Amino acid sequence: MFFNIAKYTLLFFPIALILGPFFTNLSVTILGLYYVFFGNKKYLLNKISIFFIFFYLFFVFSSILSENVYISLKNSLFLFRYYFFILGIFTIIKIQKNILTSFNYILIVVITFISIDVLIQLIFGKNILLFEPSGTGIGRFSGVFGDELILGSYLSRLFPLSLALVFYNLNNFNFKKLLLITLFFLITGSAVIISGERTALLYTLGILIFIIIYIKELRKFFLITSIIFPIVLLSIINFSPDVKKRVVDSTYEQIFTYKIDSSTMGKSLNIFSYGHQKHLETAYLIFKDNYILGTGPNTFDIICKDTSYLIKYEGGDSCSNHPHNSYAQLASETGIIGIFYFLIPFVYLSFILFKLIFKKCITLPFIFGNKIYCFKNHHLLILLSLMITLWPFAPTGSVFNSWLNGIYYLPLGLLAFLFYDKIQSNDEDRIK
Repeated sequence: MFFNIAKYTLLFFPIALILGPFFTNLSVTILGLYYVFFGNKKYLLNKISIFFIFFYLFFVFSSILSENVYISLKNSLFLFRYYFFILGIFTIIKIQKNILTSFNYILIVVITFISIDVLIQLIFGKNILLFEPSGTGIGRFSGVFGDELILGSYLSRLFPLSLALVFYNLNNFNFKKLLLITLFFLITGSAVIISGERTALLYTLGILIFIIIYIKELRKFFLITSIIFPIVLLSIINFSPDVKKRVVDSTYEQIFTYKIDSSTMGKSLNIFSYGHQKHLETAYLIFKDNYILGTGPNTFDIICKDTSYLIKYEGGDSCSNHPHNSYAQLASETGIIGIFYFLIPFVYLSFILFKLIFKKCITLPFIFGNKIYCFKNHHLLILLSLMITLWPFAPTGSVFNSWLNGIYYLPLGLLAFLFYDKIQSNDEDRIK
């Protein structure tokens, strides 16, 4: 019975992410508990587990030493549930492999639905659920997410995952299938443009480039798409003054200017925006004073109010819930040790992806020894999903945000199974 509950929880997960943090956390907990009660505990003893356990204990230790113990500890103490979440996904798929087909059907339908829904919101002013845009005059359309401006993030992070499962579930790709995949990308990419989320648009462009470089079957189609997509972008910008203001005018203004006073703009070159840059500067100041252990996970919004770190400017100050960059947040809240939680996987993944440009069969040092593994398209696309999470040169949400962590750790559960499946296939081939 518990297996069926966990299985349908996994299938429901793309919808849980739309419904919000409560359903996301509930799903993470159910899948994690399934592993705790029914999963094989030998997977807690591998190198990746040791890596996660080390940083989990470090984050808890940093929280205990923080001046804001309760606030910090309530965010770090239960981080272990995400590792059980990964192993829960792995265990369920290992038992019932065909669940990946059903999961991908649901993911494709959900992505397509919310993409078309936000297009309706752009054209008619309301979406299918009669939600109006979250803000007027700022070019932000959120569709089914209502007041939460996370539509673009949802689409740009889950599209590579869906495409990976398409390649896993299908063996033969004829012209019609490749054309449908290209159309799927254009619909999703258009929705990302409409959302006004510039980081998500950056990720979408990265996905386009990645597919051209790594996915041979789609290369010709996506080279053509690389011409069509800018036309779609320009068309949407011309159709909607709000989107143009957000994607073009506001981006230029934020990167190249800042407010001297309420009526005067000065020229400067900013990282993302003048406000983002000040968040990063405050994070750096906090890091300098707490460079070993940081101030404790999820304490930036408290520490940044200190006059030693607060930077005021026309129209605002440098204090926020988080510094809007994962690496800056880890640096200020968990010190130089905490940065390696993201930095080590990023460097390792960059090394792997660089090698895969030249050949698809490589070794994976430190994880699977010196054995040679031949990567297929679905492996590459899952790695792309992880690279989006680890990419350091873009504004991001909080590292300890439960909704984002649901999306961050989902690909790891799928990747764990895909590598397991690959290893099993290799072993079977050797036996034959």
